[in-house]
Amino acid sequence: KKYLQICYDVCHFTLFSLNPYKTFQLFKKNFINIGKIQFSSSLKTKEPRSFYLKKKFYTDIKNINLKTQFLHQTKIFNETIKKQILLNDLKSILLKGNIDFKKNNYNNNILHYIIHYHIPIYKKTYKNYQTTKKQLKIITNIIKYSNYIIPSLEIETYMWNTIKKSQKLNVINSLITEYNTIINLMNSL
Repeated sequence: KKYLQICYDVCHFTLFSLNPYKTFQLFKKNFINIGKIQFSSSLKTKEPRSFYLKKKFYTDIKNINLKTQFLHQTKIFNETIKKQILLNDLKSILLKGNIDFKKNNYNNNILHYIIHYHIPIYKKTYKNYQTTKKQLKIITNIIKYSNYIIPSLEIETYMWNTIKKSQKLNVINSLITEYNTIINLMNSL
């Protein structure tokens, strides 16, 4: 247990809808150390209801996906019937043209997506979609106020080449902004 530790990737734990407070408590209760926290943020959106906007949504996601191999692991929540499914490979499903939710009774219900796609952590939105940035505040809160010792903190963003030029800073300024985002979150608590 001294050498084998958890790498807590904020994006992945958010994707699996795990409550950070409960997760850290379970780790502590079971004497599991966290060796590293990776600060990362993913896409979060509701599927549009109109046919036109739904088609645009699928096209946007497909276009993002064709530019990168990192668009995988998607959690879809049905807010009407309180069900959720995990898609391990969004690309293969999108290439078929649509997602078939009939067998899961998802059709014509409000769907909410969390999509693994590391957006720069300083962004609250990307294109027309939200991000999971607010999870970062929860994690910095846990770090600051718990007595959990975490030897390594890492900012994990690797989508520089896929982000539109109008949406990004140059690499150095982006890294500085991400670094300051975490520092500011820690200082605001």
